[in-house]
Amino acid sequence: MLLSRLLCLLAATLATTLSAQDLPGLKVTFTSAGKTDVRSDRLLALHVPAGQAPTPFLATGPFIAKWEGDLQSPLRGTFKLSAESSGRFKLSLNGQPLLDGPGIKTVQLNKGANRIVAEIASADQGDTFVRLSWASKDFPLEPVPPTLLTHPADKELDVATQRRDGRLLFAQMNCAACHADPTLLPAKGTGMPEHGQIAPLLSELGTKFKAPFLADWIHDPHSIRPHSLMPKVFAGAGAEQKAADLAAMLTQGATPKAGAVDLKLAPQGGALFANLGCIACHQRPDAEGKDSQDRVPMGHIADKWHPAALMEYLQDPAKHYPATRMPHFRLEEEEASQLAAYLLVNSRLVKRQALAGDATRGATLLVSAGCLNCHAGMPATTQPTLATVLKAGDKGCLAPDDKTRATAPDFALTAAQHASLKAFLATDLASLKQDTPAESIRATPP
Repeated sequence: MLLSRLLCLLAATLATTLSAQDLPGLKVTFTSAGKTDVRSDRLLALHVPAGQAPTPFLATGPFIAKWEGDLQSPLRGTFKLSAESSGRFKLSLNGQPLLDGPGIKTVQLNKGANRIVAEIASADQGDTFVRLSWASKDFPLEPVPPTLLTHPADKELDVATQRRDGRLLFAQMNCAACHADPTLLPAKGTGMPEHGQIAPLLSELGTKFKAPFLADWIHDPHSIRPHSLMPKVFAGAGAEQKAADLAAMLTQGATPKAGAVDLKLAPQGGALFANLGCIACHQRPDAEGKDSQDRVPMGHIADKWHPAALMEYLQDPAKHYPATRMPHFRLEEEEASQLAAYLLVNSRLVKRQALAGDATRGATLLVSAGCLNCHAGMPATTQPTLATVLKAGDKGCLAPDDKTRATAPDFALTAAQHASLKAFLATDLASLKQDTPAESIRATPP
């Protein structure tokens, strides 16, 4: 038992002292029908259901997966390595064959890097699966900890990761909502799950959000929430007025949701904020400055929400945004009230000086700016097709600066995101037509 605890402590220390050339996870190379794809996986584990492709960049059919990297053992000692698999699995350790098919073997691990090479061929029938575990006399069989699996920097893997990141970004930014092209893209509801997801519904905005905040959000969402997938739609002279006009239209005639939040419940809400693990994704509402973990800021909550609407949202985050990544915690009304109180009391109330908006002009902008392409899932109106975008190069949304971008939406892309999108757009885009659960559920090292 003592060794098991010591291993955990040493593993945590080892994870922070690895060479700059050592990256988390193992490199995995997939080969099918003469084509290859690579990625990094945090565990030596795989499950590909029968009839599905192992990655979105390969077609369905027989494949071989090969893992390469190192098992970084904190101690020199005797361990057991075990593989559960669908068969046709081989593993070598430090250049010596160890496992051939499912089984368990006793092995001496060196302190530090132990070279691992493993391979599995897809099953002729049924699912293809494998999972590598280990054990010792001091702890029972368990998956090899991801903190102990590493691989060296690899150019091929960098290129593949960039392409993968671009694919996800293309879907999350909902590029196809404006730049439709039935010859290149899958139909809605098919292919990659993230493709074609509808942005938050625009109904009842005025009952939930305060108009001055909404105007500032439309004008520049990234100034409020860095990394937001919502673009800055209006640019140049009059952009702020257009945002105010659109906000006026979206909140016209709305009455804030009735009800109040008892702010005295803030202490209980703070405990709930901690117990639910909100801090994993969100900053504390009283946090200031840039967050090193890129968590979602919460300092604007009191400035954004009508209190009763915030409480209702916390009870059902997906009501107006089915694609949200915010979990449904099944909060009771009292718990939602406590959490809302904590967020409202501790966030900063900004005195926003929004321009007076014209709802009539806003109604025109709602259509002409393409808002409904994303927010209501309607066909694109004035935007060029994807084929046209691909020929245009670094223009429009992909432009590197405001001047070249002109009136196109500004997604505030980083240089890395821009490069990833370009890398993905250089492919045939066929990967968008594949729903690949084996890819979706994997946990990619940061």
